[in-house]
Order: sequence, then structure tokens, then C-alpha cells
Amino acid sequence: HYLLLQMFIKKNIALKSPIDVKIVPLEDMIPSLTRGDIDAFIMPEPVNAVAAIKGNGRVIFMTSKLWANHPCCMLSTTGAFAASNPGSVRAMSLSLAEACIFADRPENRAAFIDTIAASPGYAKVPRPVLNMALEAGRADHFPFPYKSSARVVGDFMKSLKMLPEEVTPAQIVAGIDSTYVREALKAAGMNAD
Repeated sequence: HYLLLQMFIKKNIALKSPIDVKIVPLEDMIPSLTRGDIDAFIMPEPVNAVAAIKGNGRVIFMTSKLWANHPCCMLSTTGAFAASNPGSVRAMSLSLAEACIFADRPENRAAFIDTIAASPGYAKVPRPVLNMALEAGRADHFPFPYKSSARVVGDFMKSLKMLPEEVTPAQIVAGIDSTYVREALKAAGMNAD
């Protein structure tokens, strides 16, 4: 989300004054907004929906408007782990991709929200908040790791000096293995190209 914020700042707004970016722990985000310690935040759902429903804030911009299908959540491992545990990497990759495919289908959205609502991490989040946070178009879950996206992220991270000098965006792109995601997409009857 930090990268999306920087992208938004760099490409889309004429600043009247500098933006002071603060790192705020997730649990302090809404209280900080309410107290006026921060003016805005860019966060994953359901934080945005909680702020809107409680009346502490309003959603003014969805990151999908900045970059449709932007990379958000992914499975990352070291090369050594992947080489030593190919079965585990395949199982985890397929599970993540299958969950994303399931969650993204309109006919599964209610069951997806039911599952999330029953999980320990979201058990205290009111159902109206989850319904808002996870509605289609607001929280989508397409699992494909586009190498072009990795190139954009790598180039942008390099421009912000967030990568070691010796790491190139091409190395990041080369490290993406979409084999198992493609397998899951094909099994679901979806285009994997």
C-alpha cells in the first residue's frame, strides 16, 4: 500500500503542501484518524469500511482506480525453500490461487464472506462492515502474478531507492514462478495466458 500511495502522489495530485507520510500500526489507524493525528490513510479492507461505517472517515479513492488488478497479496518464499520443498510450494500456491478464484466469483461472494466472518481474525468485525469491505469491485482477488506488474513494482521501488543497488527489476521478474497459479486457473476453466 505504501507503493500505491507513492504512485498516487507522484502521478495524480498537484500538492498544495508536502505530504507527511507516517507509519501507523494497523490497530491505531482509525483512532489516529479520529483524533486528527493523521488526515488520511491507505489500507486494505476492512479498515476502510470500519472507518466509514463508524463515521470516522469516508472512502474517497479505491486503489483499483489507480491500478486495476494491482498486486496485493502473494506467496513469497526463498529460492532455497522452493527448491527444497516443491510439494509444499505447489500446495500453498494452489490453495491460495483456488481461494482467490473462489472468492472472486459472484456466486461465491456470500460464502466467502461467511468464511471470513467465522475466522478468528475477523470474528469481532460486524457483518455489515465485512459485507461492505468485501463487495465485488472493492475487494477483488484475481490470483495471477503478471510479470508486467512485477516490472512496474520493481521499477518504482528502484526509483524510490527501496531496493539494494545490486537488485534489478529484471531479477524480480525472473523470480516469479506462475506455474501453479496457471495450473489452478486452467483447472477452474479460466484463461491462464
